[in-house]
Amino acid sequence: NICHHFVHTENRFVALVNAKAAIFNCRQAPGQSMTDYFVSFKELVLVLESYGGKLHDPEEAAPASANIGDLADAAERESFMRHRYCATLFLQNADKQRFNQLRTELSNDFSKGRDKYPTLLTDAHRLLLTYKAREPAKRNDAGGNRGGRPEDGRSDGGVEAAQTADIAAVAEGQGET
Repeated sequence: NICHHFVHTENRFVALVNAKAAIFNCRQAPGQSMTDYFVSFKELVLVLESYGGKLHDPEEAAPASANIGDLADAAERESFMRHRYCATLFLQNADKQRFNQLRTELSNDFSKGRDKYPTLLTDAHRLLLTYKAREPAKRNDAGGNRGGRPEDGRSDGGVEAAQTADIAAVAEGQGET
């Protein structure tokens, strides 16, 4: 468990900056369970809020894609922004290796006009728990050719397949280090 103590003799702004920094620096470590990461992140948000701080800038406008006009009052808008910031930061700081593909997919969807980013922290947590990454392209023959460039053994599977082949070559001592 994470425990922060608000010292009444500490400058309030220093305490708020430190609490925000702790949240922004809260990253899921390789091998850390999603539950442990989720609990740590939530506790840090609660610490910040107990100090009277907010993760987002209250003056910041909601993005146009948020349909914020549907939210009648300031409290609803505030709640919306809080939830979006928490969900987004939690997702962005999840294990880079395991969830980079998910972040890329969400970004690509957004570029195509489909905002599929989670809007609640619990939704982001559930998405990360249930996400299944695509399997890397597999080689078809001993040389690894599947219609790609014969000189490097890469398939037409795109960048991911090329990176997989490069990693395998380095592991076998055949590639660059």
